[in-house]
Amino acid sequence: MEEKSEKNRLNYWKWAFLLLLSIVLGSVIWLSSQLTPFIQGEPNLSLNESKKEEMTFQIQARKKDLNQLVTKIY
Repeated sequence: MEEKSEKNRLNYWKWAFLLLLSIVLGSVIWLSSQLTPFIQGEPNLSLNESKKEEMTFQIQARKKDLNQLVTKIY
């Protein structure tokens, strides 16, 4: 009779572990589903040396700004 009562007794450690495991797994699944659009939307970063394109841009700076830049570098 005593063996049956021990088997029917709840094992709280087991249920707490299963609850914690389900929370962690649910969080990982939810986080991965939220990050999927960012992962799929990344551009192809492979190197392609056959294309040699030049990029142009404009910079505007005053002499005072350039002098500050030079003095900070050296």
